Amino acid sequence: MQSDIESFFDDKEEIDEATFYDIIEYGIHVSELYMESYVSNMANYNFDDDFEENIMQMIIEQYGKQYNLYMFHDEDIESDDLYIDVIMEEIKKQVFTHIVPRRGYTKTFIRHPPNILRICQQLEILRNKPQPEQRTPAWYETRHNLITASNAWKCFESQSKQNEIVYEKCQPLEEKSSTNNLFVNTNSSLHWGQKYEPLSTQLYEYLYSTQVEDFGCIVHDTHKFLGASPDGIVVKEECQRYGRMLEIKNIVNREITQIPKKEYWIQMQLQMEVCDLNECDFLETKFVEYEDANAFYEDGANFNCTNEILYKGAFLMFMNNNIPKYFYPEFHITKEKYEIWESKILEENTDMHFIKTNYWKLEKYSNILVLRNKKWFESTIEQVRNIWSQVLYERGNGYLHRAPNKRERRPTIDLTEETKELSDKPDSNNQCFIVDSSDDEKSVGEKSSVLETNKEDEPEQTIEIVNAVEEETKKKEKKEKKEKKEKKNIPINSFKVNTSTLDTISTEEFIASIVKETK
Repeated sequence: MQSDIESFFDDKEEIDEATFYDIIEYGIHVSELYMESYVSNMANYNFDDDFEENIMQMIIEQYGKQYNLYMFHDEDIESDDLYIDVIMEEIKKQVFTHIVPRRGYTKTFIRHPPNILRICQQLEILRNKPQPEQRTPAWYETRHNLITASNAWKCFESQSKQNEIVYEKCQPLEEKSSTNNLFVNTNSSLHWGQKYEPLSTQLYEYLYSTQVEDFGCIVHDTHKFLGASPDGIVVKEECQRYGRMLEIKNIVNREITQIPKKEYWIQMQLQMEVCDLNECDFLETKFVEYEDANAFYEDGANFNCTNEILYKGAFLMFMNNNIPKYFYPEFHITKEKYEIWESKILEENTDMHFIKTNYWKLEKYSNILVLRNKKWFESTIEQVRNIWSQVLYERGNGYLHRAPNKRERRPTIDLTEETKELSDKPDSNNQCFIVDSSDDEKSVGEKSSVLETNKEDEPEQTIEIVNAVEEETKKKEKKEKKEKKEKKNIPINSFKVNTSTLDTISTEEFIASIVKETK
């Protein structure tokens, strides 16, 4: 007797060449309609997986009953590729070439030679724009009056994140930055990123034999509320990456996945739009610091290479008016050249306080190419504009309602008068109330635990307090549940539509059917 699986495949027709291309054409057609509806979701981390899953589902619904999509594509070659896999790869290739660029690649590469004249002209335009140097008072002031690429992602998040960016932009600048200038936390992840950004730029220049130029805060030509401070742009004409932007992330604990997080992807898209450039290399690095010089020199015979053939090196840290300042030698320098450089830097900077030598190794790095996505920008810029309009309005009409809620102390039961010695044996008619107010991570219900022995004999006042705590907890949970439900977006993987009518319906009808299905 045949199994259900065997009979399932026996009932299917084999896919001939004509049908194979028909399925691909159909997949491209529905993909184009899908992108028109969901291009704004391309910032999402899992967009590629959701897109493939939904298009595959539609192909299976349309062709899966008649054709065996799970047979091997080529019986003559040792390959485990199924027809559905080959079909999806061809669909993605066509979609991401002719309809919309893919969210990101798994590596960096040269797509085609750069347009030297066009890029040269654009770089000159950028250099001539007013752009305060990064992290200067003028730079902070300029950024305060813009939605910047690095924090624009909040415009696409929950109401609390939108409140956060409006509140940040409404606060007076001096009020926001006055405390920041008093002390620099050299142990923070933010400072780690700033400390290793120049070294990451050196790594990039070394790997690709190129030159990267710094730029300040640049304002968009058309959308004057939008600005960006790119980490750098390749300016060496002889390099095939000429005109390519560079975005650097120096991670501390996060895993490198070669898939940019939502906020990073949005940041790169807005940087490319502001600078009117079409390519960006996304460089992630994980540097690790040695405990001391001995550990550094014991790890590999060479000054610039570890036992595991990883890059390593050193740079100097000084303090100038309580502000850390770092000096970096050339990348992959030899020990002899480093010692000469070190002596020179120490001699030239006697007015500053030398702190230490930082010994490092590059444990891991990744560099992938991200392309400019004009369709995504066009579909989302109004959301950013609306947030900025709210900022301008509330600067004059009040913004304090946007302030983050201060964490209130959770209610506890004061049983001071009822306290007994721990050595006393509890009366069988009494109750023991345990209130733990030391753990801020637990919920109110977990904190106010009641160990009951005889509920009928509980003091009325205590019962009222406990009931009040429980009632307040329930109200908060109900409110949070309601807010969460109201804010919930339609998930991309809920995309379903009657595929049998796709050849005859218009795009508008298609989108309407999606909305109807997902309500």
